[in-house]
Amino acid sequence: MKFIKDPFEFFIMSNYNFSLFWALFGFFLITLINTKLEKTHISKYIDGIVLSFFFVLWVWYIGALLWGQVYGRETTFGIEILYGHPFSLVPYQVPIFPLPIVYAICSFLIFCGLYIMSLFIHIRWLLGYLGLLIFSALTLILESFSGKYDIVSSQLPFNMNQLFALILAAVSLYQLYKIYVSDNSSSEIVWIKS
Repeated sequence: MKFIKDPFEFFIMSNYNFSLFWALFGFFLITLINTKLEKTHISKYIDGIVLSFFFVLWVWYIGALLWGQVYGRETTFGIEILYGHPFSLVPYQVPIFPLPIVYAICSFLIFCGLYIMSLFIHIRWLLGYLGLLIFSALTLILESFSGKYDIVSSQLPFNMNQLFALILAAVSLYQLYKIYVSDNSSSEIVWIKS
């Protein structure tokens, strides 16, 4: 198990369970700071950010498969893979669930779906927050097949990624609720009618 032993490890971790959401948090923090300096709102860019995120996410998961950062646990679905290389970071000696492959396929399908929806749905911000909500749901479901343990999963029945995914889902649902209750004449949300 990887636990934080000194404050420096809080910012630079080799553990995927912390590094994924720390990277997302850092990216959104820098984006928020830049939008505050430009005196605009982060929601103006959320659709493009989320679409770009899904565009590169499937490639990142393929890299995570090759370097052993993301791996599943032992299952009996019939689609398991074996990490047989002697220098592999995966501690299992039996075939395990191909979690990064499933993540990559799902991420690519979500990207395709969001891109196609962006051609027909012209409600600003809707696809961005919907994409974040879908990513949260994907993380909540698939992380139950993760073979890694962290400081949260050693104490609770879920891991750190699932905890952060719940927070991200709550923020996304709140923003989607704000879009739903906003007035059609609002200057914040642009409703384009065909």
